[in-house]
Amino acid sequence: MEILEILLVIAFLIVLLRNTIYLLFLWQLKEYRWDRFWVHLKTWQGKRLLFGKTATIKWLILLLTLFLLWKKSHLEFLPGPDGILHFVQNDINWIVFVLFFIEAVYYIKQLLTSGWQWPIFTFKTILIGSFTFFLLGLGIFGLSSLSLPAKLLLFDRALLPLISLMIIFADIPTKIYDQFLIAKAKRKIKNHPQLLTIGITGSYGKSTTKEFLAQILSQKFKVLKTPANINTDIGVAKTILKDLKSKHQIFVSEMGAYKRGEIKAICEIVKPKMGIITGINEQHLALFGDLKKTMAAKFELIKALPHKGLAVFNGKNNYCLTMADQADEIGKTTVIVKEKKKKTPSNLAVEFFDLNVRLATVVAQKLGVDSAMINQVVKKLKPPAHTMQIFKKNDLSLIDDTYNSNPQGVLAALDYLKNYQGKRIFVFQPMIELGKAAARLHQKVGRKAAKICDSMILTNKNYYQDFVKDAREKVSLRRNLPKIKKGVILFEGREAKKLFELLISNY
Repeated sequence: MEILEILLVIAFLIVLLRNTIYLLFLWQLKEYRWDRFWVHLKTWQGKRLLFGKTATIKWLILLLTLFLLWKKSHLEFLPGPDGILHFVQNDINWIVFVLFFIEAVYYIKQLLTSGWQWPIFTFKTILIGSFTFFLLGLGIFGLSSLSLPAKLLLFDRALLPLISLMIIFADIPTKIYDQFLIAKAKRKIKNHPQLLTIGITGSYGKSTTKEFLAQILSQKFKVLKTPANINTDIGVAKTILKDLKSKHQIFVSEMGAYKRGEIKAICEIVKPKMGIITGINEQHLALFGDLKKTMAAKFELIKALPHKGLAVFNGKNNYCLTMADQADEIGKTTVIVKEKKKKTPSNLAVEFFDLNVRLATVVAQKLGVDSAMINQVVKKLKPPAHTMQIFKKNDLSLIDDTYNSNPQGVLAALDYLKNYQGKRIFVFQPMIELGKAAARLHQKVGRKAAKICDSMILTNKNYYQDFVKDAREKVSLRRNLPKIKKGVILFEGREAKKLFELLISNY
């Protein structure tokens, strides 16, 4: 093998490794769901993945290479075996080498500076990644009619559909195994008749309310809760199988959904006796289709409650008020919670947490937790990690709200910035899966941010034109932050987490 071919293979392997890792990360982030992945492909990031500048050049070169190969096998009038086709193909080989070399250098630099986006390495990701490289070997040695650059280019373009196809195949045994675990979890729950399950769902505020409720109830009961952002049927089942003990009296279960039937499936496992609806908005509207379907999906929790089962609703949310009326009609014990006029003293930074506290408090009171005890716990409540956590360095405050972004949460966080003197900087990952409401909601966030903040940084170009409509002069797309000594920087969304971690590490 010539030195040029060796360098080409090395460059290609670097590109292949990074792209395989990224695609595994992306599929895992989307929970291996085709509906979520399809929505992602419609965004600026998804379109760039398929038809960005580099991707488009590769597609054109690959098509030209295949066309030349066809010409060579069908036409005989060109001059000699080393004629025009050979000359053109040689130029194409050089272009392929340059493309992969530039990409490899860029990805190495990215790894050493901002880092790659890595999946959590599970048996599934390792299997898919290993099989990808196995097929690479077969392809390189099997396609003898193609030159080495053409083979590598073909495999590079086939990587996304190949990994997606393998995920389809892996999904079959995964679902069979998941159903086995779910059945096992159901049997375990039946063996704990004393266990009282409280389900929590909504478009936003689920994790925060779950954490608050678990902290309050733990003062009187042995409490098990779903960890972190675990809120699917298989996630809940695994929590039961791994952590549920005979000592536990209460199970606080977060319940998420992207379509109808998913919360019902969780309820069939845990048999909730109480339910909390934290709020309804356009979050994941691209998957549900419309807000009526969102409400119907979340209402599955209320339907699963026993007759006169306690159903607690966010009284500030009109959709929740409608659902509360429906709960009355089907014989549930309905409680509508509104914020107190007089706030309960606590260490929580943001006023919108007060409603989450109230939702948790109402349920705790129904279960007999003393009001004095509740007040003592509330003063020490801690929100989930990366949810409006404040870090201070002299006169500069950094607010880590990178756990997730939803319209209500972002607007409330922007309101909170009014409490700060000095520069106000907003680092924002555009919101995802908002469907037809995306443009309107990004305009709304951009308009409000322009009134409150001195400057704004977007982490990607999704809905850029909508966001900057009323704030163009204050918005930038960049990876570095301006240096300020006094003021506040709000980091919103998971992509903003990298900038936050980079800044916090320099403290």
